[in-house]
Amino acid sequence: MTVIATCATIFATTPSLSATGAISGQVRSSDGKPLVYANVILLGTNMGAMSLADGRFTVAGVPAGTYTVKATMLGHKAVETANVEVSAGGMAHVTFSLEPTIMARTMTVYAGERGSVAVASEQLNAMPVSEVMKAVRL
Repeated sequence: MTVIATCATIFATTPSLSATGAISGQVRSSDGKPLVYANVILLGTNMGAMSLADGRFTVAGVPAGTYTVKATMLGHKAVETANVEVSAGGMAHVTFSLEPTIMARTMTVYAGERGSVAVASEQLNAMPVSEVMKAVRL
């Protein structure tokens, strides 16, 4: 009798797998192309995933609740989506669109005999370009 009562107590206090859900979606660049290897994390947890070749990701085993989900990728501005609701046994869907950005704080450009030029990140961000090499050509 004691063994049965103990087992019943353990199962009653252990969260079941049905108390979890998942978050899936896709990470794209601002031009709509899938972003491969983007990081998707649930803020305040140690849970996350990486996007695959088609930009899709899935975070499984997420406890039911409300989350802020963040997508990051080198060379792109991070994006957060708040109030993502995960229900027990359910699947929440999130789509991210990340804009390219120039991340250098200071960049040194060597241009032949003229020497070098230091460019601050504010100057790079103000330039009408989305890639470092285009900024160098200016």
